[in-house]
Amino acid sequence: MKSDKNSIFIEDGTVKESAYGGYSNYGNANKNSMSIKGGSVEQSAYGGYSNYYGDVTDNSMSIEGGSVKESAYGGYSYSGNAYNNRITIKGGAVE
Repeated sequence: MKSDKNSIFIEDGTVKESAYGGYSNYGNANKNSMSIKGGSVEQSAYGGYSNYYGDVTDNSMSIEGGSVKESAYGGYSYSGNAYNNRITIKGGAVE
C-alpha cells in the first residue's frame, strides 16, 4: 500500500512517539511532508517513510521551531531506495 501526498503540521504540544508525514508498510511513500513550528516530537520525525520494499521520493521535512528528540529525516526507506528527499532547518533543534 502506498502513501502519497500526505501532510502533518505540528505547531504546539508533544508527540510522544515518532511522527510521519506519510507512512507505508509495504509500498512507496511519495510527496509527503512534515512541518514543525513548535512543540516537540519525543522520538524521530519523518517526512516520508517506507517500512518494507518501498521507495521514498520527493518527501520533505521543515523545522522552524520546537524540537525533535532523536533523528529527523526528509525521507527514509528501511529496505528500498530514497530519492530527492529534503530537510530544512531554520530554527528549533534536533537533539
